[in-house]
Amino acid sequence: MQSIGGTDTQLKIDRGDGIQMTVNGSTYNRVTKPNGDSIGDTSLSNMLDLSGLGSIVKDSHTITFGDQKITPEQMRNITYNNTGIVRANLPINPDGTVNLSLLEQYQQAEGEIKALGENATQEQISNIFEKYNLKSLLTPDGKPDITKFGAFIVTEGYTTKGNGIKDTDFVKKIDNPTDAQIELIKESLAVGTGKDRKRPDIDTFDWWNPFDWLGVDDIYKAAIYIPITNNQLAAVTGAN
Repeated sequence: MQSIGGTDTQLKIDRGDGIQMTVNGSTYNRVTKPNGDSIGDTSLSNMLDLSGLGSIVKDSHTITFGDQKITPEQMRNITYNNTGIVRANLPINPDGTVNLSLLEQYQQAEGEIKALGENATQEQISNIFEKYNLKSLLTPDGKPDITKFGAFIVTEGYTTKGNGIKDTDFVKKIDNPTDAQIELIKESLAVGTGKDRKRPDIDTFDWWNPFDWLGVDDIYKAAIYIPITNNQLAAVTGAN
């Protein structure tokens, strides 16, 4: 992976309903194979395998497409569109998945804390956390409870309704996909697309096609949250 400057950035997460949440993260604009070769459009599963990032996944059962857990089989049918990844610390649920409802409150609290500047006191920070019902993220002495946060790599991807994905607040249905989007999805899933490993035929709705009234492949887009192990990440990034 190659960092863009190696500095912390603001990650904008499309919640799916036009609302964006902001979290602190470090952006990597390239994901490469161990030999340095770039990884282009492919499936999420194939990207994790080719890059070696699969070795730092903490628990494959807690990877989510938006707010929905996905299986290894489903990952073969979710795109990775060569958009890079973001590494971020995020609030988690008891099962280790990202806590998206809490993340929105956490973003609001972060905004208020940032507005206070560098001289913000521990009491002020604690009061802000309490205001947003985030006291559960703090230890009794008012410091962040590290057991309530997890390290993640985050990217965006597309998939189809046939992959078992539902329309929710955190998964955006593409109502009128462009030809470019459809071609991008087809190209991304041409490698590692599950059972047949061939370029998929994605049928989207055409008003003038009577057969499309019987059912088509709805396309969905969402942020993908992949839990990782912190100490191994340092070793991987250190070795590029």
